[in-house]
Amino acid sequence: MLIFIILQTGQSMLTFPLKPSSEPSDSYSHNTTSTYQAILTLNNTGKNLSLVVDTASSWLVISQDSLGNEDPECEEKEGKQVIEVKGVDVEGKVCRVDLRFGSMVKNVQFFMSFKEFNQSDGVLGLGFSRLSKGFLPLVQQIEENEFSLYIGKEVGSTSVLTIGGFSEDYGAEKISDINAYPHSGVWEVSIESVLMGEERAEVFLFGVINSSSADLVFPEREFGVILSGFRNLLECQESTYITCNVTGFNLTNLPNLTLSIQNSNYILPASTFSHCTDQECTFHISQHNKSHITLGLPFFLQFYLAFDLDLFTIQAYTSSTHAGSGAYYTLYIIGIIVLGVIVSIPLCFWMMLSKIKGVADKSPDYQRLTN
Repeated sequence: MLIFIILQTGQSMLTFPLKPSSEPSDSYSHNTTSTYQAILTLNNTGKNLSLVVDTASSWLVISQDSLGNEDPECEEKEGKQVIEVKGVDVEGKVCRVDLRFGSMVKNVQFFMSFKEFNQSDGVLGLGFSRLSKGFLPLVQQIEENEFSLYIGKEVGSTSVLTIGGFSEDYGAEKISDINAYPHSGVWEVSIESVLMGEERAEVFLFGVINSSSADLVFPEREFGVILSGFRNLLECQESTYITCNVTGFNLTNLPNLTLSIQNSNYILPASTFSHCTDQECTFHISQHNKSHITLGLPFFLQFYLAFDLDLFTIQAYTSSTHAGSGAYYTLYIIGIIVLGVIVSIPLCFWMMLSKIKGVADKSPDYQRLTN
């Protein structure tokens, strides 16, 4: 498993590269079916597990079949144990297992599911423990309270989960600190208004930040406002999503969606929630019969978010478009410097001894390392 341990301002952070379950084809093709998965490694067998990163749940769930030859220690209780994950009852056992994080090994508690998960080995919950009946999320099990999520905008770009803080490489400009309401166990924030083009609605609703949802989901009234905003410019139809005819239309002129969150404007370009061809755009904005707004992956595509489980706050930044390459290039340069120091110290010491003792008749012939 590829884990970087980064030291920043005296802080040790674990950074996990994330992989999408599917890739978008271009910059105006939102990833409609994707979830993002972190890779965790079982210490005893070395097997890698792909777990869906989910800010709207708190359980660390691993399917029994995905464990392979791993033999976890499980609680023996009479009757079946059932938890709720994403509104679905999951039957299994509460167990413990050793996970490896770079050179660090932690014995963690997880829920072993008796059923398999589609396209993943389980769920990595990042919500509050009250959602999981006191079961600590993985972040707090490894004695941290902060984590951050960066989802790369460009095709093939880097996406990462960072535990232990946040990296300035991924945030272009800070927008605000958002106060979260943890009473339900998920990351809820207050939203005051919704603006689509020239259509605006005062809402005063909660928004649930949900990294496992591919869409933005609104109550019926607010969904209608957004539909009207598109219909002011385009011929649109409503089904599961909003679909509009864009033949001859310049896609860069599509309206932005603006959410007012605790008196700060969060502007989402249409490219973060649309899938377009030359003739048609499908906007992955849907409606439900609930009273909250779901802020799914389009929100993460536009904003780099740093969460604090202890202070109930979220630091929000506009995402850096070059964060992936910059961060890993920095790590590469640091690695080269460290390698150079490791090699040069014994080399210099050997040459010094050679000159003193007269052992070497000529300078040693070293090949130049190519970059």
